[in-house]
Amino acid sequence: ILLLAFFTFASFLRMRHKDAVVSRALPKLNTTEIDISSKKNADLRRRRRRRIMGGKKISGARKRKKKKEKEEAAKEAVADMERLKLGPTPLWTGLVLHHKDVFVSHVLPKLNRTDRLFFSKVNLESWGVLKYARVDASELGIVVWECASISTLEWVWNNMPWGEKDDGGSVIDQTLFCMHVVLTNKLEFLKWAREV
Repeated sequence: ILLLAFFTFASFLRMRHKDAVVSRALPKLNTTEIDISSKKNADLRRRRRRRIMGGKKISGARKRKKKKEKEEAAKEAVADMERLKLGPTPLWTGLVLHHKDVFVSHVLPKLNRTDRLFFSKVNLESWGVLKYARVDASELGIVVWECASISTLEWVWNNMPWGEKDDGGSVIDQTLFCMHVVLTNKLEFLKWAREV
């Protein structure tokens, strides 16, 4: 709705600007020249529209579909903006920001190295909590055998430095990745890694 209002306001300003330009030009032109120029402009606009649409007129169904798509996009944009306005959740502000000691003593020890890496990537406040816990966030890394879900494995797969050598001198490839996935003891993870 906000985007729609913005575009409506912008088009209003453009029309107002055009009216001002025409009103300044009116004393210089007679009425027959204005009629001819407006007909020419309308014809040019029609031709331009046809050129853009591939020379075909848009059917009513297609217009309705485009309108519906624009409305859905506007709704999604409004929903995204509302989500941004909400800000941090009470759990985040209460546990992570205001009661760091409880978070550090009860939650952080239960997170493995990969989970701590994801936590450190949330925002700068999470870096502050890790610093408070004396965890060096820059030294956190991905450990494939600590991944708890296929989505985590997929993120690791997409961010692997393929073709480079690891600390042991082995080249990072699919075979090495699958070897690390085997250490999770989950067959579905290995099936996923083999199919990728």
